[in-house]
Amino acid sequence: MKIAIDWRDPSYLRSGIPRQRAAYHVLKELEVFQVLAKYSPTMASTIPLGIDLPESDLEIIFPLNCVTTKKRKPTGALGINNQPALKPN
Repeated sequence: MKIAIDWRDPSYLRSGIPRQRAAYHVLKELEVFQVLAKYSPTMASTIPLGIDLPESDLEIIFPLNCVTTKKRKPTGALGINNQPALKPN
């Protein structure tokens, strides 16, 4: 029996393979899902699926209606690896 995973809640990563557990701790430490909660963040990458490669990263997606169509400059609010994150509206 397969268990349905809620990709909007990264807590399932706590009991995953070592790389998933490490990802969970990073997400928790940076409070990524708490900071982005009003934008309905969803995990969308190979690490949560357990099919990652050494160069894989974490990707978080949002519904289109949660971001603005205006051009915005990147902010460092949740930048990872010195790559700034774009600030949703």
